[in-house]
Amino acid sequence: MLSGHTSQVNAVRAHPTSAVLVASASHDATVRVWDARSPKQALFVVRRQPDPSKPAGAEDKVLCLDWDGQLLAAGGEDKKLELHSTSQYDELPGAATA
Repeated sequence: MLSGHTSQVNAVRAHPTSAVLVASASHDATVRVWDARSPKQALFVVRRQPDPSKPAGAEDKVLCLDWDGQLLAAGGEDKKLELHSTSQYDELPGAATA
């Protein structure tokens, strides 16, 4: 599972109301959302914003992750927390609607 990541996976969090959705954070500077019934490809990928003080192409590792069902919170080695809304993905399988 989680074969879409190109580096070490640091955190995995389950969706709070769906039995099939999980999110993963990796050293490859991405957070990916997966349907556990079809783990070969992520439903969507969120790429961490590049640090302008680093050389072009340098990635910031995502070290931690949390998910309340609407927001993904991802913390990186740059000591910054990024929030990503998942509300644009209304068709997430198994997710309860508010």
